[in-house]
Amino acid sequence: MGDYYISSLGTFERSDETIPESCPANEIFSDETCERTCDDPDTCISATSRTETEQCVCVGEYRRHQEQCIPLNQCNCFVAEKGSVLGEGHFYINSRCTQKSTCRNNRLVDESYQCSSHATCDERSGVRKCYCNDGYEGNGVKCTREVVPKDCHELYVSGTLSDGVYTIYPDGWPSGIQVYCEMESNGGGWTVIQRRSSASVDFYRGWSDYKDGFGHKNQDHWLGNKYIHSITNQKTYQLRIDLNDSDSSSYDDVYSTDSDSSSNYAAYSTDSALSSYYAVYSTFSINNEADKYRLSIGSYSGNTGE
Repeated sequence: MGDYYISSLGTFERSDETIPESCPANEIFSDETCERTCDDPDTCISATSRTETEQCVCVGEYRRHQEQCIPLNQCNCFVAEKGSVLGEGHFYINSRCTQKSTCRNNRLVDESYQCSSHATCDERSGVRKCYCNDGYEGNGVKCTREVVPKDCHELYVSGTLSDGVYTIYPDGWPSGIQVYCEMESNGGGWTVIQRRSSASVDFYRGWSDYKDGFGHKNQDHWLGNKYIHSITNQKTYQLRIDLNDSDSSSYDDVYSTDSDSSSNYAAYSTDSALSSYYAVYSTFSINNEADKYRLSIGSYSGNTGE
């Protein structure tokens, strides 16, 4: 049969102080040096005071709360529908997106929750909430249409109601161009293509200057034929020209707006003492440079005489 021998590998030493006789309820011996708590149920937090290779840790779906291991559903921020506990500051939206539960100071706070009419209740990347539909932006509860304005009229209908210099994005100009928008007169939403109120800017210029534009947008200027071409060929536009004359001084504004606008075409004047004249053309566009920016205008109305 053969001979069998046993040999000592040394003396095994262990302290009764380091290994408990048994673990408390809901705990097991483990070589884990971290465990999950009710306060942070999804993160295994290191227990720096534990230096032994084996110690008692919470088992399974139990979490450390003070000196005990308790079931998840007894943690203060336990969410029944989710079947787990929220960490401090985290939130959970129910399956119908009608209630939001947030863990605050280790207490679950519930509040009503409702998606915008322009949003969808959905779960994305593990997070259920209201998400704004394409073309809208916001937090899902409030969604507003993304504004990438092609002209001042689109800015106006989106809620921008003050005169000033703004960036618009006509076709062919993804980086945008700056224009002066007339928002407070004549119904609003007008893109100013020329302003000439004094002799401070020389308008006797060559082809390239009129192509690229000159002057300052909030003062006397010409927008530039290449920009006017892009703007006026993306939709149908109207042209309005305002002329003001007082004591031999002139004030010249040329506007362009989307013809679908419900603008009020009353004469515009910066000073009630001035004599005001205006002309409105039902359609307005200019062709490209190859066609020498040829002008096309529709029918006339106004008090200047054609």
